[in-house]
Amino acid sequence: MNYSWLEKLEQDLEKKFEQFLLTNPHQELLLKRQDFHDRFKKLEVQRQQIQQQAHCQRQDLISLANNLRQWKNRAKKARQSGETALASKAEKHISDLLDQGKILWSKLEKLGIRFNAIEKQISALSHQAKESCSTLEEDWARFEATQELEKLKMKNKDLRG
Repeated sequence: MNYSWLEKLEQDLEKKFEQFLLTNPHQELLLKRQDFHDRFKKLEVQRQQIQQQAHCQRQDLISLANNLRQWKNRAKKARQSGETALASKAEKHISDLLDQGKILWSKLEKLGIRFNAIEKQISALSHQAKESCSTLEEDWARFEATQELEKLKMKNKDLRG
């Protein structure tokens, strides 16, 4: 294969990193823990952004509802006063406002769907982290036992030698 020097360097570094992690399992565990933490934080930020967007959408809907009430009253007054042309214009505006409301509701619904998807991801990540923690404890205990065994072997060699 014809690799560029950068690809070769990348492969070499990747191999060295894998060897480092094999000889230092506690570092791999710390790396995994950091990865979980980073992914969780990213999801938390996304969840907060969606909550803020949803809050703004709800405020817009409330404002739109108030605006609709005003225009319905105006259209009613215009009809009662015999101003049919003005009433028709007001009713057209009311129709436009209702269309805007449908669009806002649709956007809010989509935010809800995205929020639920992120909640599921957070839940799955939390579950995964809990499972990982139990194996983390086991791996850590195995690492410490291996280290202790190595120390005992060194002491045994020193006593015999």
